[in-house]
Amino acid sequence: MERNRSFKREKGDIVIRHVIKIVLIVIIVIFLLVELGPIIWYRFTTMNEAEDIANAIAFEYRNSKSIEKALYTASQEMIIRNYTEDEIKSSIVQFLPEGNVPKEKLRVTIVKYANTLFTKHINPLKRFARVATTREVNLAEAAP
Repeated sequence: MERNRSFKREKGDIVIRHVIKIVLIVIIVIFLLVELGPIIWYRFTTMNEAEDIANAIAFEYRNSKSIEKALYTASQEMIIRNYTEDEIKSSIVQFLPEGNVPKEKLRVTIVKYANTLFTKHINPLKRFARVATTREVNLAEAAP
């Protein structure tokens, strides 16, 4: 009789251990999804946004032939898309080739910071939430 009780107790302990392991694994997976999800999402959305912003800049430059107006268009496009001031300042717009020659291409690198629980509250971790995407367009072929 005593032996039967200890066997049932051991069997119950094994079941409880498995349930605890499964719960811990589920918690870890949810935590990783919450922390890494925004970074992965921003990686996909910035690809499209970089293309749209590059096209808007190229279209403005093609119409006005003014780099200053094109850069202003870049900042306005990014403001419309809810980029922060830090993200706008971190982004890079290059007209190629460089120098005093007619411009043929435009390279745009946009930067976006994903808001995760850790990166929002711990500044040194902000660099891990940085998503940068670069797109290059021909100035002659840019769509509005």
